[in-house]
Order: sequence, then C-alpha cells, then structure tokens
Amino acid sequence: MRQCFCTVGFIAPTVVGTGNLTTCERIVRALEKKHDGFHRKKIVLINAMDPQARCKMQKCANDRKVRCFIGLHAFKAGRLLVDQNIPYAIILGGTDVNQYSSLSPSKRAIVKKCLKQARIVVAFSKSLKRAALDICPDIQSISIIPQAVNVKRLREVAIKGMAQTSKEKPEKKSRAKFVFLLPASIRSVKDPFYLAPAFIEWAKSEPRVCLRVYGAPLDKTMVKKFGEFLPGSPIEYRGLISKEQLLVEIGKCVAVLNTSRSEGMSGAILEAMALASCPVVVREIPGNTDIVCHNVNGYVFKDPESFLMIAKELIIRERFQKHHSKLAKREEVIKSALDSVQTVHSVDLEATNYHRLVLGLHNNCTEIKCL
Repeated sequence: MRQCFCTVGFIAPTVVGTGNLTTCERIVRALEKKHDGFHRKKIVLINAMDPQARCKMQKCANDRKVRCFIGLHAFKAGRLLVDQNIPYAIILGGTDVNQYSSLSPSKRAIVKKCLKQARIVVAFSKSLKRAALDICPDIQSISIIPQAVNVKRLREVAIKGMAQTSKEKPEKKSRAKFVFLLPASIRSVKDPFYLAPAFIEWAKSEPRVCLRVYGAPLDKTMVKKFGEFLPGSPIEYRGLISKEQLLVEIGKCVAVLNTSRSEGMSGAILEAMALASCPVVVREIPGNTDIVCHNVNGYVFKDPESFLMIAKELIIRERFQKHHSKLAKREEVIKSALDSVQTVHSVDLEATNYHRLVLGLHNNCTEIKCL
C-alpha cells in the first residue's frame, strides 16, 4: 500500500440542494474507500456554514490524528483555514473566484490569503485555474481535477426513481408537452428568471412549452417572484425534489438547461449528460463551456434570442424527424455527451487524484501528479 491510514479534516458548505454538497459527498465517499493501492482515509466532515465550525476545526487541528485539511470554497472554507498551522488543500467552488471582484474587500482578502497559504489548490477546469492565478499569481501549486459522475450509480438511482413513480398516483395532467428543465437552487447566481421573458413570449405562439424549475428555495425573495406569474404561465417552480424524482423528470423533458451567471462546474449538467436521455442547453459562461462544446456534446446559447433558436429547432426535430437543421442530431449530441463524461469525468480518475492529493499533503509535498 502506498500510504498509511490517516485522518483528514474536510471543510465544506453542506447546504442541502447545492452543488457543493454533492461534490463534498462524492469526494468524501471516494477517500473513505480503499482505491488503486491507497488506504482508505478517515474523514472528519465540518459544515463551513455551522456557527460552531471554527471551534470544531480548531479542535481537529489540535488533534494529532488529523494530519491535514481539505477545504471546498476559498471563502466559505478558506476563512476557517487561513493562518492555521496545518497543511491544507483548497478546492475552488466557482463563485469564490469567478465573482471575486464583486466580493467585499474583507472577503477578497480572505480568498487571496487562502489561495496563497494553501499547499495545493484544486480547480475543476482551466478557466477556474486562470481565474485563481489572476487573483493570486504566487499560488504554491495548482492542479486541475474535473468534477466526476458515477454513471453506474446514477443509472441505478434513475431506475429506482422510475420504480417509485410507477407506484405513485399519477399527477394531474399538465398542458405542457415541451418541458425544458432547469435544475438550480433559487439564488441570484443561478439566474433562474433569465429565460422567463423568452418563454412567456414563445408561449403566445406555442402554449405547450414550459420552463420547469427544480431546486432548493435558498433566496426567499426570488422564490416569491415565482408566485407572481399568472396561472397558466409557462414558468413553473416545483421546489426541491429527491435525486430519484429529478432523474425521472430529466428523462421526460426536451432538454436540461443551465442559465447561471457563474459556474465552477455544474454537477447537474454533468449528470444530465451521463443519463443520456436528453441534450443539455447551457448559457455561454466559462464554467459551462469547459464541459459543453456547442453542437458536439450539447448546445450553447449566448442570450435568450439564441436560446429560442436552439429550443425551437429541438421541438421541430421532435415533431419532424427528417427536418433539416444546422444543429447536430439530438442522438449524436447525447451519445457524445455520455462519451465525454465517461472519458473526462470518471469517478475512478477523480478518486485516484484526491488520494494522491492527500498523500502529497501528508508528505509535505506541493506537487501532485494528476492523471
């Protein structure tokens, strides 16, 4: 075995219904198992949003069994890790560096200090790496480890969801035939109303279209805004649902959307690509274009107008299979999306890289060789 058993502190914002929680759970699960010649690790998980997080972290730091820390999000976890006499790695969340300029001066100072003091910085993509280096050019070491998806596990969850749905009473029939699904927690950075005016206008000529939003109601003011849409509006907010239910809904929609202003790397989009039941259509921002290439493994839109062009073509394709279009064939895009997830976003590859990262922290190294 390449490494003795060790205990690692893991600090992350574990808010239900967010991508950070999904990322945290997956990485922790990987480290807690033996993998590729590496011993399993004991993980002490601390919620960065817990009021007692600092006390818990310091207690861990004083425990000689905890040899290093991993933090997720350079501000939320970083504020607990800076100026501590223990080696740590920080995984960039996305908003921490992508929205750095809009942070308060005190928060910017914490993010910069966190990046500078980290033994290793982890970025999901080249764009996040560039953003981090723009903030702090003298980062000790920065590596790219893309977000991963366990395709086999995802399919099992989807099958479980379909089995549960078949036992439940059928919902009242909706007039919506062409559903575009937006999986996003309700908060400003996700910009859930970005396409609302476009859908409202489109529905005047095609009343069967629908923008259906699923996600945690984190911003109460924004949630209330959904209630302002008139009955029969093409905009629907259905709240937070289980992963099983969400995967079933993805299987029934025209496409899965991402309208965010900023993304680290969307786990929801990667999961939709892995499920291979419909294409993904994403807003043109760095975090999205790192994983989706227009007309290859998904579709990318610059603004609501270009979104409508893509969306209308997808619906015409559903009606008329022989319709000629500039868009790549739906089936080819879906297959390419699955191929890219299996190749670049493998859970085995991610697990190996995080085990190597812990080994590097444990041995006081600042360089890890990622596969």
